[in-house]
Amino acid sequence: MSEFAKLQVRNKLFSDPKLGAGNFLFKAHAAYGGGDEDFLFLEKSYVGPSGAAYQAFSLGSLFLAVRDLAAWYRHQGIRAGRRVCLYLGDGIPSFLHFLALGSPGCIPVLINGHLRADLANSYAQRNGFDVFIYDQETNARWNLADVLKNLSVLNAGFVQGHAITHNSPP
Repeated sequence: MSEFAKLQVRNKLFSDPKLGAGNFLFKAHAAYGGGDEDFLFLEKSYVGPSGAAYQAFSLGSLFLAVRDLAAWYRHQGIRAGRRVCLYLGDGIPSFLHFLALGSPGCIPVLINGHLRADLANSYAQRNGFDVFIYDQETNARWNLADVLKNLSVLNAGFVQGHAITHNSPP
């Protein structure tokens, strides 16, 4: 796509009154026709629910990773209006989870994965979050089994090469 064509698409997107945080990736993917040129390069790989590992993202692969993550959330029963606390490791995971939760209209809130686990737990309980999401990095840092009490928790610690089945609703 030429630079002029990209500018036209970008202008069309920016003038779309329905463009928002929850749908911008999906609208951009549709408007640009996907895209396979990597533009986001990672320091460490990201593994999604499909077991696929990403070292970089193009618009197309970003769309697929977020769509896969959103499907995993749907399978977990996460629907519009749910308040979801994201307590994840460093890097891209928080951004991907934020996009995946925004698409169905959830309310994602990010908590720094370096915040002590007892404080993160207290914050989540005090603010009435519906569900608390963590990953392998955060779990390894804080040994969360001993800390996360009285919370509905989901482990988003996906493993490369091991797909999580989530084709149908729970």
